[in-house]
Amino acid sequence: MPSSGRDRSDPIFVGNLIRHFATRAPRPAGVAPAAAVAPPPYGVTWHEHNLPSSLRKGERWQLYVRAENRGSRFWPAHHPEGRSVELAVYFGAALHCTASIPHDVAPGEDVLVGVLLTCPLDAEGGAWTVTVSFLEQNVAWFHEQGVTPLVIEVRAEEPETGALADVEAIARRSNWSMWLPTDGVTRSRTGRRYPTFIEHAAGCRVRDANGREWIDFVMAGGAALLGYAHPEIQAAIARALTSSAVVTLPHMLEAKVTGQLCDLFPGAEMALFGKHGSDMCTAAIRTARLHTRRRTVLYSGYHGWHDWYVQETLQPRLKSPSAAPELFRFDLNDAGGFDALVDQLRGGIAAVILEPAAQARSLDDPPSGADAAFLRHVAEVCREQGAVLIFDEIVTGFRHPQRSVQQAAGVIPDLTCLGKALSGGMPLAALVGRRKIMETSPNAAYMPTFRGEVYSLAAAAMSLEIHHREDVPAQIHGIGTALMEAVNEVSGDLGIRGAMIGVPYRQIYRFDEPDARRRGLMRTLLQQELLQRGVLTYKGFMLPSLAHRPADVEQTAAAFREALAHVQDVADSNSFVRALEIPLF
Repeated sequence: MPSSGRDRSDPIFVGNLIRHFATRAPRPAGVAPAAAVAPPPYGVTWHEHNLPSSLRKGERWQLYVRAENRGSRFWPAHHPEGRSVELAVYFGAALHCTASIPHDVAPGEDVLVGVLLTCPLDAEGGAWTVTVSFLEQNVAWFHEQGVTPLVIEVRAEEPETGALADVEAIARRSNWSMWLPTDGVTRSRTGRRYPTFIEHAAGCRVRDANGREWIDFVMAGGAALLGYAHPEIQAAIARALTSSAVVTLPHMLEAKVTGQLCDLFPGAEMALFGKHGSDMCTAAIRTARLHTRRRTVLYSGYHGWHDWYVQETLQPRLKSPSAAPELFRFDLNDAGGFDALVDQLRGGIAAVILEPAAQARSLDDPPSGADAAFLRHVAEVCREQGAVLIFDEIVTGFRHPQRSVQQAAGVIPDLTCLGKALSGGMPLAALVGRRKIMETSPNAAYMPTFRGEVYSLAAAAMSLEIHHREDVPAQIHGIGTALMEAVNEVSGDLGIRGAMIGVPYRQIYRFDEPDARRRGLMRTLLQQELLQRGVLTYKGFMLPSLAHRPADVEQTAAAFREALAHVQDVADSNSFVRALEIPLF
């Protein structure tokens, strides 16, 4: 931050600053304005904010501020020498946090900035003075350059009490980083509760400790494909409780589930178990590298949170700066791009791993179906190159028509990664594949303690029996199609430029709005309003389950009708700042 001889945490300094701006004398009546002069370097017009009149101590709130650059100086969001412009928020005399502006702001332009606040646990006089300003890092604080900050008085209410409030307090202190979908914002200014911690889940509904209920279309990230607490799955687990969950030697259930998987998946001759889809993708890549004695991997899709994938995709700071790239991305169904990549890396490719359908590339791209011709082409290239073909069917397995993309498309990979829906909501994942390659896996240093955990294997055995006797994908297709049609009918009735897109088992609502920032505002507001109306999604993604019924679709469509109408009203009036309450995504 910019250096100064005064400490901005000094209450006398901040108090004098606020009083200075509050008591600035107006120009006497009848005095003519001075001749027009060039604007100062720093100038701000504060247009609107969304802070309510009161907040609870310890509560989290997503502050949004819309301001205009009224100075002559350009505001960079990023600067090679660190001189970026940021929003600064004080609670009383203490600097609470800063937040980067989302884009460059030229003189005369507006910017909407959001920052997640956690209200202090103390408040002098039962209220906080919240002061909002800007700073240019390593250069200047705007309020030291004659810019009046935004000052808001907020009444401090006592924290909530009860079981839910107790666990939320622990989360705010120790575990908020995984607190989705609102990042710990617990309530609306209307008093309505957002979902935070769940006390009970059954079917397709979840309930918190205060009795508020939501129709869940996330279903534990798609793991609960058969529904929460499916009675046959619960009974199978109960029967297994007479044994320990972990034992020294493999349990008989491990052999049973292995046989079931080898019967279900063509080309599956051996199986390996773990807890996460990420485990299986990692085991597959290690096995392929050992089998081929090569390092390079081509990929398409999301393949977990382990280092081999994350350090070259989601978090490159984990990768050694001197390490050569070993992971190369291609687009699903783009044969030309795939071939060009193969030509570039010919002779050194250990594996090609891909989600063969329904990839969630972004919040604006529809999850697409499988292209059998493209998959056949990839398989042929892998055979020609001596590379291992890996299908990551962690999402599509048991959900895609005919229970997998490989069965529906008739393209058999060397290795298949399975998870999520495999065990009816219990933590289990599997790698299955051809014997000549899988026999290499014992050398892959894959040794998780809980890979053969008995209760999850019991759940998987029953889950696979259900999939054997019922066409679960067909039922998912039916309920998913009904949901898409119902929501799109609502969009048509309201004249909304948007639609539910994707495939029936993995879909998302997309607004037909060309401006990406505005589209993000609309998307976030839609999720917020659905949450307030009892429908739980994750960033708009919806994964129907066997537990969803026509009545759930009808209730969800009604929630969309109200939510979309509100989003349209806010968009028409461009009043997003005052309407939004949860973090932008």
